[in-house]
Amino acid sequence: MFNFSGFTQKANTAINLAVETAENLGHTYIGSEHLLLGLIKEGNGIASKVLADYGVSGDEIEDNIKQTVGVGTPTVLTPNDFTPRFKNILEISAVHAKALGHSYIGTEHLLMAILSEKSCWASDFIRAFDVAPEDMLEKLVYTSNLMSSDNNNNHYY
Repeated sequence: MFNFSGFTQKANTAINLAVETAENLGHTYIGSEHLLLGLIKEGNGIASKVLADYGVSGDEIEDNIKQTVGVGTPTVLTPNDFTPRFKNILEISAVHAKALGHSYIGTEHLLMAILSEKSCWASDFIRAFDVAPEDMLEKLVYTSNLMSSDNNNNHYY
């Protein structure tokens, strides 16, 4: 398991689930679509809860990935296999965290970054659920601020 500095445990879990998902699907890279599925599979973070609230299903996302990208023989991947877009999403998530005054990067910031990235598989898959990215982004910001004030910045999410 890889551990990324500055990210919450739940965000680290989601990123590692993205790696695992790409490996299991036999892909030779780790992209935004894998991160989206990792956020859903993580199951307890703000991103997972907001995606569920909007009806974004892990099974449907995985089916879309299989149909769009395909399936191969399981692989072994590392963070060196992150696509440039995936790396950009990680960087944008840090910008979102900082803009909200958070000293950590959580699952919500990763999803905010995906929603900010208009031309990636993950945002395309989200839009396929008839979700307006702006609405989801607004809910993420609201929920993130609510959770951080409720927990006095203890970051249990």
